[in-house]
Amino acid sequence: MRSLARRSLLALAALSSGLSVGCSGGDKAAGPPGPPTQLLAASSTSLIGRAGLIAPESLSVEVRNASGVLSNATVTFAVMTGGGSLSAASVVTNAVGVAKVRWTLGGALGAQTVRATVDAVTPLTFTAAVTAGPTTSLTRVAGNGQVAAANTLLLVSPRILAADTFGNPVPGETITFVSTGGANDLTGVTQLTDINGLATLGSWTLGPCAGAAQVTATASTAALVAFSATATGGATYCIELLFTSTPDPVLRAAAERAAAKWSRVLTSSFPTETVAIGSGLCAGIVLPGETRSIKALVIYVQLAPIASSTPSLVTLGSANACYIRDSNGLTQVGGMRLNSDFLLNNLSVMQMEEVVLHEMGHVLGFGILWRGVTAIPALPIVLANPAPAGIPTFTGANAVASYLSVGGAVGSVGVPVEACGGAGTINSHWSETFFGDELMTGYISAPPGQQNKFSQVTIAAMKDIGYSVDMSQAAAYTLSGKACPAPLEFAPQPGAIKIGSTWVLEELGSPTHVVRNGRPEPIVRR
Repeated sequence: MRSLARRSLLALAALSSGLSVGCSGGDKAAGPPGPPTQLLAASSTSLIGRAGLIAPESLSVEVRNASGVLSNATVTFAVMTGGGSLSAASVVTNAVGVAKVRWTLGGALGAQTVRATVDAVTPLTFTAAVTAGPTTSLTRVAGNGQVAAANTLLLVSPRILAADTFGNPVPGETITFVSTGGANDLTGVTQLTDINGLATLGSWTLGPCAGAAQVTATASTAALVAFSATATGGATYCIELLFTSTPDPVLRAAAERAAAKWSRVLTSSFPTETVAIGSGLCAGIVLPGETRSIKALVIYVQLAPIASSTPSLVTLGSANACYIRDSNGLTQVGGMRLNSDFLLNNLSVMQMEEVVLHEMGHVLGFGILWRGVTAIPALPIVLANPAPAGIPTFTGANAVASYLSVGGAVGSVGVPVEACGGAGTINSHWSETFFGDELMTGYISAPPGQQNKFSQVTIAAMKDIGYSVDMSQAAAYTLSGKACPAPLEFAPQPGAIKIGSTWVLEELGSPTHVVRNGRPEPIVRR
């Protein structure tokens, strides 16, 4: 009886043990202790990664003995090639016989290996195919320190080498070249590094003005390097842009190209003057209160988001000829503030450049200086019959002659000025009804993929208010009028115009100060 009972108890114990194993996941439960007999991969043994980064998957092994998986077994991991590191040199297997480590890949390109061992069992090898890590440095290879005449194409385009923290060249890195000094004209500004980690700017044409120029190359990881150049000779009229905040690179380039274009159009030469700039507002921009040496024109530029106080109305921006010269009334210090969010999210690059070029024309005096300034007799009054009471025209002789040459009605004694819209549009732009796709109308109305034309009429109007000009800078243009697209009665606010499907507000100011002997004096209007 005792023998039978003992056998029954042993059978019951075995059955209970079997049920326990089944509930723990079959053969994944740890068996009785014993020497390890197998070392198996519990993860991929062939990985792909980048130098200096953690491998995308942990290295995982499973240890077994004759009875099943083995817990509490010490597995040793060691880097064999590549120079990387591991999160631990040895790991004890868990309850299901698994040990894991994280592998930070070394700097060597190609195959890197880690070996896992346990006692005298055959080792297991993990291999990683390693490519260059993230770019941590950019090195100038060619194109730095060139000297050339203004307005010329540099013979050597800037070239950079992108490398990771180990010095490996990084292929496929996005490099962006940005003009960060001087009115440069760049092409091919976004490049991918080649198999050798090299990227080259498409081209770099210096701006129209003498002096230092700079282009910066930036990687997607924020590594950067600057290239310098020096322009010699150049224009007599050079616009200096002072950015009051860090602009989007696309908008900065648009502003610099606009400054370069106007610096080619205008050829006036003024004596250099030291001007004490106050700390007031200019086109909505807070001036820094500083003293600057100015030969032609300084424009404070703000390209940043602008909050709108009116529902369904976007503030496009503002422009003003804030400080004018006492000798001729032309702009010496101006301001240009534009809504970066609207420009970047609603307009093409071509349209953005057109808006900036247009607003800079206002800073120079187009539309703003047409009514003259009482204290400066040298500044002519060229606006007749201003709206809304009258039908406005521009009476400058040069603009009238140019207007006739592009198809204006024979016998016209004035150039039609906009009377459709509100305060930000009327009396300060060419009439959309007559000029349509011209740069200085109040509307962006050129067909898709085309720009409104910078016509000879606009350049001639700048001559009429006192600038010397280069008429050869005008684009070919013939009058082609369009209906005013924004009748005032439908606008959410007087002065609003429509760009696409969006109502926007352009704000133009009037000069606030006359500069006499380097000091600005407030303009008193009666």
